[in-house]
Amino acid sequence: MEDVARLAPRFAAALGEPLPNGCIEWAGKRRPEGYGLVPRGTGGGYVRAHRLAWMLAHGPIPPGMFVCHRCDHPPCVNVAHLFLGTNADNVRDMLAKGRNSQGEKQRLATETNRPRREAAGRAKLTEADVAGIRAALSAGEMHKTIASLFRVSRTTVGRIFRGVGRGAWPIQYGPTPPGAHAFGIGLPSRHVSE
Repeated sequence: MEDVARLAPRFAAALGEPLPNGCIEWAGKRRPEGYGLVPRGTGGGYVRAHRLAWMLAHGPIPPGMFVCHRCDHPPCVNVAHLFLGTNADNVRDMLAKGRNSQGEKQRLATETNRPRREAAGRAKLTEADVAGIRAALSAGEMHKTIASLFRVSRTTVGRIFRGVGRGAWPIQYGPTPPGAHAFGIGLPSRHVSE
């Protein structure tokens, strides 16, 4: 439990001027993500400034609850911009506002008009190459040999074999080819009993 009354003067000393959007930006020490930090003093460590702002205005934060920003501005300590929520509430808010680290990339990746595979112009392998890799795998060739032949990594060959990864090539299902285990684990022909 924080000694809120003892930390109040430190908090007040590092308040910045209100911004046009109503945010009150923390002017003291910050974490790399922008969250303000108030030194605890004896015993060391820090309290996040927005959490302390909530405690000064509303009292203790219930166990398991987070102090979240409506304004999505981590240095903001304006209590009118803060709300209590669970971790699930915080994640839901983050995803709804596209603030996750993959937000923009994820949006772009799911656009239906985005060129994929060869059409993107950056693909190392053509669809014919992938068919050739699958044929070589079916014939019992080693991943290392196939990777060298097509100038790709063994990981790429394995991903094609399993049908996983970004823009995964569709798998043609059918009978298990010779040299392959029924569970999708490639085995060289010397390990397959006839």
